[in-house]
Amino acid sequence: MNIKGQIKILEAVLSTILLVSVLIVASYLIVPTNPYVKHESENLEDFGYFILSRLTDYELLDDVLYLSNGSLNDNWEEELKVIISAYMPTNVYFNLMVYNASSSFSLINRKMVSNVDDPGFFERVLESVSTRAVYTTRRHHILVLILVLTRV
Repeated sequence: MNIKGQIKILEAVLSTILLVSVLIVASYLIVPTNPYVKHESENLEDFGYFILSRLTDYELLDDVLYLSNGSLNDNWEEELKVIISAYMPTNVYFNLMVYNASSSFSLINRKMVSNVDDPGFFERVLESVSTRAVYTTRRHHILVLILVLTRV
């Protein structure tokens, strides 16, 4: 066997070792997406839109937010919390923020509409979904509803 043949074989072996090591390192660096997590977040997002649809479809939000004389109900946050909690499974947590977008974009919640007492809870959660709806009340107020959901 001559020296050129041995060098070609050594070159092929080293190339194979280099290629295999690159593939091994790449397989550790590239984490494949978990289809179960993606599917779960899509279901949670669909569920969020379902909740917002329930609140806005039959003017339920109007009945909870406003008294018959047109003034804002003092206890609307608690009433809305009870209504949304009735739809929630035990391992799903929510936070609803209601903004008045009629004249200026301002939050009208005085207290959290949530089944979590800790205001920083959703900042520490690894995955959550946010759903939004725009709703015009009977009194022609434009409200933006933002519902944040997470499953723990």
